[in-house]
Amino acid sequence: MGYSFFVRFSLDGSGWNVDEDRLTLVARGSEELWIDANGPLRDASRLVLRGTEYETQDAAQEAGERALAALRISLVQTHSPADFHARRSMGQWSEEALAHAQEAGDAAWEEDGSHPPRPVLKNESPGVIVHPSDEVWCVIRGSATGVVVKVASALVDEYASAIEVARVDKAADLAFDLWSAASRMPSGDSRFLTLVNAVEALADQLPIAGEEREAINRLRSEVKRMDLEPDVRQSLLDRLIRRESVGMAIRRLLANVSDKVYDNESATDFFSRIYRMRSRLTHGDGAPTHHEVAAVTNELGNLVRDLITRRYVPLLEHQQRRGVRG
Repeated sequence: MGYSFFVRFSLDGSGWNVDEDRLTLVARGSEELWIDANGPLRDASRLVLRGTEYETQDAAQEAGERALAALRISLVQTHSPADFHARRSMGQWSEEALAHAQEAGDAAWEEDGSHPPRPVLKNESPGVIVHPSDEVWCVIRGSATGVVVKVASALVDEYASAIEVARVDKAADLAFDLWSAASRMPSGDSRFLTLVNAVEALADQLPIAGEEREAINRLRSEVKRMDLEPDVRQSLLDRLIRRESVGMAIRRLLANVSDKVYDNESATDFFSRIYRMRSRLTHGDGAPTHHEVAAVTNELGNLVRDLITRRYVPLLEHQQRRGVRG
């Protein structure tokens, strides 16, 4: 008995001009690699990379990892974005439910006199999955679509109040567009990063003045006199900017919601945690799990909503609008 592997993935907005349900990638000796789906690849959005035949589980695992890396390269080079489900939450059946379903499947398999490959039921999981070649592993998958119908009178009430105090603000317009776009993003990571970008869009970096500006100007003059390669000199000058850092601008921005609490923290402490998480996610330094990202995204969305409102409606007007006494 040998071993095989498979990797499940999805495509969005791209595909291949193949009317069959299978596309052979490599066939050499006893090894074969291919992509298949439940229907013509031309129309498929859920696909599987498969490989066979390997003598040991370790050999199949190693071959699967290499085949997955090669597929990623091929997808990049052919401009074909794909989701390998590594950073999304998946529905899971309990072990008891899987056992009952497997028992029913085994009974049906035993009744089939030809004894085809035995179907084995498993919860969906990302990455390379190795299995005995005489088994067909079937993944349990569920999905749901919800529609929210909101009370129109609530919108009318909010509008009647907002029209009295709203002001035009281009930064708030951009942040609103990013906040709205976050709800349409295909993954938790992209929603999270888009919401962080919305906060940054609201942060105005003020010019540095006084002694600090004078000190920066002296440093810039010194750099210009140094015997350096032009690119190195420009890189140093770019670091000696005459405006405050993004971090300082964001801290000042968060003061506008100092009366709010997010995930049991002040706005400043909460967003500091968010920023550290964003840094880990974008720089590859121990990236947070998709569960960690999902746990804070809703509250991050609340922070963005509050910041947008305070940008359109300054704090004093906001308090008066809500009947809050200072």
